[in-house]
Amino acid sequence: MTIETLRNLAKKGKWMKVDETLPDICNNLDYIDWAVREGLESGNSNEVDLAASILEKAKLRKNQFGEIAPLLSGALHRNIDNYGGFRAA
Repeated sequence: MTIETLRNLAKKGKWMKVDETLPDICNNLDYIDWAVREGLESGNSNEVDLAASILEKAKLRKNQFGEIAPLLSGALHRNIDNYGGFRAA
């Protein structure tokens, strides 16, 4: 599944399909890169939720997580009143 297709599913709230797909893509560097560079910064809370979900399931090294932690914190504070913020926490 392409990143664009997955983003569209998340935007439409098709979480069963998204959740089925996550194990297959969560360690793919293209998806991780999207999550870090675009997803956590998105103005769409479902995309933030998707990005945080990818990162939550990814097998990241400690030094990688240290670089991402400030972005997760920012996503949490920008999305404090929705599920994207909860997932970023």
